[in-house]
Amino acid sequence: MKRIFLTVAAAFSLSFVFSQTADLAKMIGEWDIEATFQARPGAELQSFSGKAVWQPVYNGKYVHENFEFEFRGSKVIGEAFLGESKRLNSLEFVQVDNANPAMFTLTGNWNDSLKTLELNSLPGGISLKWNYIFLEDGSFIKRMLIPQPDGSFHLQSQYHYKKKK
Repeated sequence: MKRIFLTVAAAFSLSFVFSQTADLAKMIGEWDIEATFQARPGAELQSFSGKAVWQPVYNGKYVHENFEFEFRGSKVIGEAFLGESKRLNSLEFVQVDNANPAMFTLTGNWNDSLKTLELNSLPGGISLKWNYIFLEDGSFIKRMLIPQPDGSFHLQSQYHYKKKK
């Protein structure tokens, strides 16, 4: 595996290492979020907006997200960490927030041809798939997919992160 080193300039410079891809450094910064949610196929599609800040933490070992948005009349706040696991040879992700009864814990890898981080929940947790798709314009999309009885996956929510101006 080839190791990629790069420097990310935020309010200060930090060494930020991901051996799987340099594209993940594009998450660093302040973002406006436009989102949609559909609880199940055929349900009403709901739109909402929010904001997030992604920054490297612990000497660049992890990327940390703080986010907040209004959804169904309530303020949702939370945070997430994304980092590389040398033991699992994959990326690990964990998210906690004030709206869900459990912590989201996922692991996955970078798909370079699709410019997508593909994450799957750990066995025994809430069953879901998350994809982070990096777009040519510098924005990225987080898609949350939940399993259906027929084995397919439903796109439950999508969050489009656009750089704060």
